[in-house]
Amino acid sequence: MTDVLDISFLSAAFMFFTAGLALLFAIGQICGRVRYFENYVLAGLLVCLSALVFQVGIIVNNIFLAHPGLLFFHGTVLYCMAPLAYCSYYLVILPVETMSRRFLILFAPVAIGLAADAWYLTLPETDQFALLMDLFAGANGAPAKAAKLVVLGAGLQMFLYLGYLLRKLFVTRHDGDSPAIPYLLMLTIVVTTTLTTLVILGYLLGSSVMFRWGTNVAGILVIGAYFMSRRYPKVLQFLMVEAEKKYYARSLLEGVNVTALIKKLGHLMEHERIYTDDQLTLRDLADELSITPHQLSQLLNERLNTNFNTFVNQHRIRDARDMLLNHPGKTVLAVSLEVGFNSKSAFYEAFSRFTGMTPQNFRKGGGR
Repeated sequence: MTDVLDISFLSAAFMFFTAGLALLFAIGQICGRVRYFENYVLAGLLVCLSALVFQVGIIVNNIFLAHPGLLFFHGTVLYCMAPLAYCSYYLVILPVETMSRRFLILFAPVAIGLAADAWYLTLPETDQFALLMDLFAGANGAPAKAAKLVVLGAGLQMFLYLGYLLRKLFVTRHDGDSPAIPYLLMLTIVVTTTLTTLVILGYLLGSSVMFRWGTNVAGILVIGAYFMSRRYPKVLQFLMVEAEKKYYARSLLEGVNVTALIKKLGHLMEHERIYTDDQLTLRDLADELSITPHQLSQLLNERLNTNFNTFVNQHRIRDARDMLLNHPGKTVLAVSLEVGFNSKSAFYEAFSRFTGMTPQNFRKGGGR
C-alpha cells in the first residue's frame, strides 16, 4: 500500500495535479464570454505545459517502462513551448491588436521536434523502450545522444527567445514607468527560464531530481497564475492596458476625430444601450470605437472628465431611475440586472453613490 506521506508519492501527485490544473486553466482561457487573441495564445502555452508536465510525470514515475507510446509528440511539445511563451509575454510587453505573420518564423524550430517524434513513432515498441532506458539511464549510445541533442536544442531555443524578450523589456522601459509590470514580467521570465533549465538538465543527466524540481517550479507558476486569475479575472487585460499607456503615450489621440468619436460613443450608450452588458470592459467599448483602451481612457478622462466605471454606471443609474419610477411592477433586483449590474449589492452601492438614497427610498419618494 502506498504511503500518502511518501515524498515520491506527493511529488508525483503534485505533477499530475499541475498538469490537470494547467489544462483546466487553458480551457478557461477559451471558454470565457469575452476572448481576445492573447487568451488563445496563453491557452496554447498552457496546453503544452500541461502535456509536458504530464509526460515528465510519466518519465519520473517510470510509467514509460510499460507504456513508451505515451511520450508521443514529446519533442513537438518541447519545441512549441518557447515560441508560445515568447508570444504570450510579448503581447503584454508590447500590446498589439494582432501579431504579424513574421512571428510564424518563431515556430520554424518546431519542425525539429516533429521530425524527432515522427522517427520515434516509427520505432517498434521494444526499440522505443530501449531508447528511453538509455536516455534516462545516462547511456551514451547514438540514439540517446541524438535525443539529448534534440532536447538541448529546445532548451537553447527557450533561452534565446526569452533572452531577446528580456532585452526588449528593458529597451521599451522608460523613466517614470510603473515598476510593477516590468518586475512582474521579469519574475515570470526568470521562473520560466529556471524551470526550463531544470527540465533540460533532467534529460541531459538522466536526473529524476532535476525533473521533479522543474515540474515543481512549473506547478508553483501555474497555481499562482490560476489563483491570480480567479482573484483578479481581468488581470491580463489590465496588464495590457497598463503597457499600452507607455506604448501610446506620445500620440494617444493624434489624428483621431475626437468630435466624431464622442458622437459615436453617445450613440452606443444612448441608442444601443451597450452598458446593459454586465461583462462590458474598457477594451470592449474601445473595440466598438476602433481605438485602443488607453485612447478611450484618455478620451474619458480629458474630454469628458470621468473614468470608465463612472461613465458606464452613470448611464446604468439614469436608466434604473426611470425604470423604478415608470415600472412599479419590476423588482429592484430585476431593474438592477436589466441595466447591467451583475449583483444587487453592486447596484445598491452605485445607486446610493449617485443619488444619495437607496432604490426603495427613491421609488417611495417618487424620485425626490
